[in-house]
Amino acid sequence: MLRTVVLTVSWLLLITLLYCEAAYNYSECKEQTYKCGSLINISYPFWGHDQRDSECGGGDLFELKCYDDDTTLLIGSQNYTVKEINIATYTMRLVRTDLARDVCSPQFGDTYLNPTLFSYPPEVHNVTIFYDCTPITNPQFPNSITCGYAVPNIGEGFQYSLIEQCKRRLHVPTDDPEVDYGGGKNSAVEKALDKGFEVKYTVSQDCTTCLGSEGNCSRHDAHFYQNLCHYCPDGSHALHCSKSMSSILSSLLFSPTNLLL
Repeated sequence: MLRTVVLTVSWLLLITLLYCEAAYNYSECKEQTYKCGSLINISYPFWGHDQRDSECGGGDLFELKCYDDDTTLLIGSQNYTVKEINIATYTMRLVRTDLARDVCSPQFGDTYLNPTLFSYPPEVHNVTIFYDCTPITNPQFPNSITCGYAVPNIGEGFQYSLIEQCKRRLHVPTDDPEVDYGGGKNSAVEKALDKGFEVKYTVSQDCTTCLGSEGNCSRHDAHFYQNLCHYCPDGSHALHCSKSMSSILSSLLFSPTNLLL
């Protein structure tokens, strides 16, 4: 009997510790939304800025930071300013922070977004900016910015002359169809870059269903992009609604096995 009691107590302590360590009140996620400047009521998969806990978000890749009413998102090694987020359509508008500050002094190379998490709408196309070029008098290449040349659609043949005469080039997405690449001023290109570009972020079908049925989602593994869905009325349990802690304790204490001598 003593041995059984000791084993029972040990099991109870272990379960209690595991429960307390693993439990998170996911119902709080419904009350927590991110807001910064013009961005308001932002929910899964985003989190951050001491307004929305990491447990309520989709992992480190979706952590938002707020500075002077501007929201930034770190993707890879590049910082992006987030202009818009549409939770209903899973889209957001991004601006490369370094180019918004100075198109002539980029801090990073090509814009690259993880294709597992992000995709471009059809209207997004690349602008290629060429830097450190030898003087070019060909009228095909108007000096579109004071520090180089910005041209669309890098695949076209006439751009190979720029590749040969410039030391550096940079690909940047835009969805502005009316970019004026001529005139020798930075303003038109900067305006397009300041407008940014739209991307669609990935939310799994399971999580979409979960969110549509009053559940909450969280990122289970930042590397494999797996999601957990939380359906419980009290919001405390992951994956599915398990019994309450009191029910678990009662079943263990009064089970026939534990009452044996």
